[in-house]
Amino acid sequence: MAKFDFYLDRKVTAWMREHHLIEAETAEEARQKMIDNFIDNGCAESFMEHEFCHGSEEFLMPYDNNEQPTMELYDWLSDELLIDNSPINEE
Repeated sequence: MAKFDFYLDRKVTAWMREHHLIEAETAEEARQKMIDNFIDNGCAESFMEHEFCHGSEEFLMPYDNNEQPTMELYDWLSDELLIDNSPINEE
């Protein structure tokens, strides 16, 4: 019997950990500078690197994604989208 390949793309939410470096005279001053940096620009000025927090992934459902699909099933050979989990397909 023949075998056929398919793939399923899933949209997930996950955490990333960013590392930041700031110069200050004291730890308290550094904390306040980071808080100000967070408020002013999301800590862009102090960013050094980031890493993916493995194990923090959670699958999204369409209601979490503005009613847009969060799962799409494709034919491997043609890359054709066969079906997704949009609310229209679930009715």
